[in-house]
Amino acid sequence: MTNQMKRRGKVLADDLSTHLRGRILSGEYQPGDAIAETGVAAEYGVARPSARNALERLIFDGLLVRHAHAALKVRIVEQSDVPELLSLLEFFERSAVKRILENDYDLRELRKASSGSLPKFLHTLVVSCGSERLIQFHRQTMFALLLAPGTSHQGETGEQTKTLQLELTDGLFRMDREFVLESLSALWNVRTNERIAAEDFAS
Repeated sequence: MTNQMKRRGKVLADDLSTHLRGRILSGEYQPGDAIAETGVAAEYGVARPSARNALERLIFDGLLVRHAHAALKVRIVEQSDVPELLSLLEFFERSAVKRILENDYDLRELRKASSGSLPKFLHTLVVSCGSERLIQFHRQTMFALLLAPGTSHQGETGEQTKTLQLELTDGLFRMDREFVLESLSALWNVRTNERIAAEDFAS
């Protein structure tokens, strides 16, 4: 296989995994639903190796789990898991802030993300710290939270939240540790309250 063919296969698997990820997070695939390699290959008209590579990416994201007899199913996240998931996210985000304050990292992408959604901003915060391990764990935990019952997948980010995101970013530029941690705590409260609002709406 030539390098060009390998690159083409990687792009195809990336595009396919992105589309499947969107279908899972939108609720089209429900927790516990089976997703078969042969079914994906047939539906999208791709070779099985491309379908397999795409599904492996979703396993890595924690969105799919492999069960007995190699069956792949959408991960099931219980409501009782949510407090632990939120605590893990806070640990990863606090660790990212600590790394950023101790090192000279490029925060231009974080500045751009400050006008966007809260989940995107907080993940960009972790990405900005440069730790591949933190990025991986945070991404997997974010996806798990999105699979939890009562999670809202839509909605505009309020101006107050955008202001907090911008203030946190400015605090990082100033290296103001206390201010940054206060802003981060305020954003955590927003995230928790948004989940409560979503659950109340669903009930």
